[in-house]
Amino acid sequence: MFVGGLVQRIGGKNRITPFGQIGFAATNRIYFAFIEPGKPLRKATGEFQVEYRHFAGERDAYIGCETEEELPQALDHVQDLILNRLLPCLEKHTDPKQVLQVYVTHDEHQKNSLGLIGAYDFSSALSGLILARLYGREHYEPLKRRYKFFFEPLRPETKEKALKLIAYLDHDPLPDLPDS
Repeated sequence: MFVGGLVQRIGGKNRITPFGQIGFAATNRIYFAFIEPGKPLRKATGEFQVEYRHFAGERDAYIGCETEEELPQALDHVQDLILNRLLPCLEKHTDPKQVLQVYVTHDEHQKNSLGLIGAYDFSSALSGLILARLYGREHYEPLKRRYKFFFEPLRPETKEKALKLIAYLDHDPLPDLPDS
């Protein structure tokens, strides 16, 4: 589990956007064996991400803070959000089967959705496929068909890695992971 925040200035406005991620070691081992072979396994990357916008109900929501006088109120807002909304949401999704359900129910064609996010790029689509293969086999083939469009436009080297990962997931039972 990872909680962080992005602080940036866009359009002359200071923006604070807290977010959190959940990652699982089993999915990361498979992902990195194919996408970044030979590199040491990093801590789990996020198969599931919750952003401030999911709680604020606006696509481009952020916590603003333009002056020093506004800082205490902005920090209180960040603290309240993290402790009372973000962490409980992440804790609710610590089971990979629950995260898989987010992938299954998320409509990746709804770019402006305020619902919890499943697949939104090739990397998250691969994570969803790995989750489905490990924790909900009945969802694997339907997600594989749905996510096909994420892989078509990839650069040849990246596409080859993604397709090798998918070919690995197609095996039943799953073979040992390739040596890194």
